[in-house]
Amino acid sequence: MDINILECRKFAPPEPCVAASTRIVKDYEIDVELGDGRITCINGVEYFVKRGDICVRKPGQNIYCSGMVNAVLLTIDVSGVQSAQNYSRNVEGPIQQETDNNLLLDLGDIIRPVSEYTFIPIYTELLQVAFSDKKASQDLVMELLHKLNAEQYRKNYIKNKAKETATDIVLKYMKENLADDINLEMLADLVFLDKNYLVRIFKETYGQTPINALISMRMEYARDLIVSTDMSITDIAGACGYSSPSYFTAEYKRHFGTTPLRQRKLN
Repeated sequence: MDINILECRKFAPPEPCVAASTRIVKDYEIDVELGDGRITCINGVEYFVKRGDICVRKPGQNIYCSGMVNAVLLTIDVSGVQSAQNYSRNVEGPIQQETDNNLLLDLGDIIRPVSEYTFIPIYTELLQVAFSDKKASQDLVMELLHKLNAEQYRKNYIKNKAKETATDIVLKYMKENLADDINLEMLADLVFLDKNYLVRIFKETYGQTPINALISMRMEYARDLIVSTDMSITDIAGACGYSSPSYFTAEYKRHFGTTPLRQRKLN
């Protein structure tokens, strides 16, 4: 990827905060925040940006921010068209064609590193060589893009692991409490998730909703009790979370195609 740095400079008080007005992004902007924090809006979505955060803006996006800007501004061109001469991101001009390079395409709007100092050293080096050493500056931008993607991947991995942990907790709870009165709301409360979101991630993980999984586990447990014990159908129904033996019988027949009593006779 051929990278041309259009802008690399520190923008800080007492310079006026010209970014408070709405504008259309022309080129790829990858800024690191140095201040205490401010609000930025990208395509209608508001973000609070704090020290060390990376704000990524792409050609064609509509943006504005509020609060005093204190950041290192990095603007790059990968189309081979734009020039750094007399460049200003706040002056209207042609919008750069979107690249097909995933290093830029896959970046989210805001990247929040573990430490606020994660990316600042790269920007510090860029400030020194951006317009004096093209190869060094290109290498630094590539390093930045790779590290940003790695940071984003790490965050997504942690997020996905958290999803798996939530579904594992729900599954374990249901297995250990088959006799209890369980509903979707209490399962969602158990893992502090919205119930619709829980259904979605549970289905993504196990291929069925939490309630359907609960019914399947109860039915399997019921069949084991029917086959291996002499417990009454009423007691088995209670052990599987059904207060009504007739409803339990109907659910069992729907699930296995036979009634609990016929199942016991067959075995």
